[in-house]
Amino acid sequence: MKKIILFFVFNVFIFNIFSQNEIFGNITDKDGKGLLGVNITVATKPENKILFFALSDKNGNYKIKISENRNNKELIFSYLGLKTQKHSLNDITNEFNVILTDSATELQGIVVKPKSIIVKGDTTEYQLLAFSDGTEKKVEDILKKLPGIIVSDEGNISFKGKSIEKITLDDTDLFDTDYKIASKNIPSNFLMSVQAIENYSDNSLLKNVELSNKVILNLKLKDELKLSRPTGDVQLGGGYKNMFDLGANLLSFSKKWKFYDTFSFDNQGTTTTFSPSDIIDENNLNTSFADNYTLNRNNIENTKTVKDKKLYNSFHFGYQKEKKLSITGQYVFDMRRENYFEQDKMNYFTDTILIENLSNIERKPILHFGKIKLKYNIKKNILLNFNSKYSNFRSNFNNNLQIPQQSFYNTNDKNYFSTNNADLTFLLKDSSAIVFNINMLYGKNSQLFDFYSLDTLYKKINQNAFTNSLYGNISVNYYRKIRKFFYFNIKSGAEIKSQKLELQNLNFDNENVDFLSVTYYVSGNFNFKSKIFTLRANALFGLNSRNIYSDLLEKHIENRFIFTPDVSLSFDLGKGNAFTLSSSYQKMDFLPLDYVNYFANYNSYVNSADKYVSASRYSLSGSYTLFSKLNTFLLVLYSFYVDKHNFTENYIISATKNTTEKIISPANSTHLGVLNFKTYCDPLRHGIQIDGSFFYKNYYNALNTNYLRNNKMLSADTKISLKSVFSFPLNY
Repeated sequence: MKKIILFFVFNVFIFNIFSQNEIFGNITDKDGKGLLGVNITVATKPENKILFFALSDKNGNYKIKISENRNNKELIFSYLGLKTQKHSLNDITNEFNVILTDSATELQGIVVKPKSIIVKGDTTEYQLLAFSDGTEKKVEDILKKLPGIIVSDEGNISFKGKSIEKITLDDTDLFDTDYKIASKNIPSNFLMSVQAIENYSDNSLLKNVELSNKVILNLKLKDELKLSRPTGDVQLGGGYKNMFDLGANLLSFSKKWKFYDTFSFDNQGTTTTFSPSDIIDENNLNTSFADNYTLNRNNIENTKTVKDKKLYNSFHFGYQKEKKLSITGQYVFDMRRENYFEQDKMNYFTDTILIENLSNIERKPILHFGKIKLKYNIKKNILLNFNSKYSNFRSNFNNNLQIPQQSFYNTNDKNYFSTNNADLTFLLKDSSAIVFNINMLYGKNSQLFDFYSLDTLYKKINQNAFTNSLYGNISVNYYRKIRKFFYFNIKSGAEIKSQKLELQNLNFDNENVDFLSVTYYVSGNFNFKSKIFTLRANALFGLNSRNIYSDLLEKHIENRFIFTPDVSLSFDLGKGNAFTLSSSYQKMDFLPLDYVNYFANYNSYVNSADKYVSASRYSLSGSYTLFSKLNTFLLVLYSFYVDKHNFTENYIISATKNTTEKIISPANSTHLGVLNFKTYCDPLRHGIQIDGSFFYKNYYNALNTNYLRNNKMLSADTKISLKSVFSFPLNY
């Protein structure tokens, strides 16, 4: 009996010891209803370093560990839409119940469905617990379920019909404009909420003197992921015929340092979320020569063998010290090994079989990309921004074709560029600012193209192409705010573009094009904003001198006046209704490649243009949006534009080869319409979604007849959702 009593006393003693290091209780709202997903943290004060964390269950119950030393520590309860509570550990017992109250007056904003969405000024914040059903894997998956946010099939994201500029991670700009790295890679279970921020300005000193129409998304991490130590997830899988997939997402966040890394190694042929074309195609300084004969295997029938191995890593870092200095950077390594054995079509005859297209393709692209961004507040009113990027992209491509004769097609591409941009901002006392800017870019491209055929006019084609590109711009910007409704900025500067192109070919003489463009310009941006409407007017005036020399055409010098206006008028009709009209005129430049003869592929020879032209585009668009109570969203968009004096291709088909020549096209018109409608019965996403679009375009290619042709397309998609789990698509 004594042993039983001693055993009981011992267990009670042990239980009391452990219970001293644990706090538990229940969390309710003002109506006594248990709250799910309340963040409970133990943090030091005043450093606010998180030591322990927990989440409340569906009944509002919670349990959290604490250390034996309760001095200088506090227990924090936070929930989106409700007032945060902080309690000193020395003032509470081990059982501690909490009632969280509404925080509408504290936020000084409009609280709509406080358990799911809050609108505060220009920021709309979504509490993801209200929209997630556990089926989401990446950020992109959960964004598709948020009212007002649209994610296209290509991964482009818009909010209230406006394309977003970037995605930040816990208010840190780790990705710049390459936001698909974040949306397609970061696991959705890392996040606590998503913020859509309108009228965003990347330059903090211009926030009150510039009327911006930019939109960004900010991903708020869960508190348990802010413990400084590395955390994340690792995925490993395998499958039929030696298929494998290895991926990882790792992050480490502290007050000064922030790291994020996404890694993948697989032979599944998954899409890389970073494309070299996103960074090489700046200011039209890149040049494309012979196109790779690449295949989209998802749209090809009778594909026999596909092997696609990818090694991809994107590393991001951020450093911030006392809000004066912040440095962010990125390094991307992307290497692929692609092999395709593709068979398009087979024609069966009495005694023979004719294979019309047989391809054995090997492609080996590799990319190195890096960038660094520095922000330094020299003084409260002086800010220095510096951005630097570089890219080194190489690709070897080999194709053994039989169409029906045997042919060999090879390209070797090398592209390099580096760019540096610096801004120095001075904030003045009279609600104005001056920004000095200098921007430099250098690019170097080359391509070795080789083709051999057993049965064509040109048995052997060897073509080498080289370009050197230089871009420079220096400008002074003056920003001014007059009262609360009128903003304007005036910019003056000079721009220089230079490009040298050399084309070497065994089938004809070497060709060279030298292009030099110098522009002196003044531009103005005027914004008038009232409670009902916003008027934006932009215009650029400039003098441009272009000096062009081509071996095919004599030297050409052109001096021209540039005028590019852009006007938009937006109406806020109240209750979530908005209407926008915009119109613009734009001068479009040509590429030096338009003025040389070259072989585009194994059976198409391209002739150069016979004159210098300056293309232009006139555009008109209108849109209507309804964003009612954040559970109903409607977007109706119509755009119309006309292209004049642009180059098109005239196709000439013969028995031995196909050729094209560049000619000036008549005016081409394009109509584009978009419809997007979403409505939800509750935050758990019972509802319906309708997407539709139409596309109508006149185009010209002078094949057989010289008249404009029409291209029409209409699409519609309907989806009915029940608790975001079951969906019934209806497509047309």
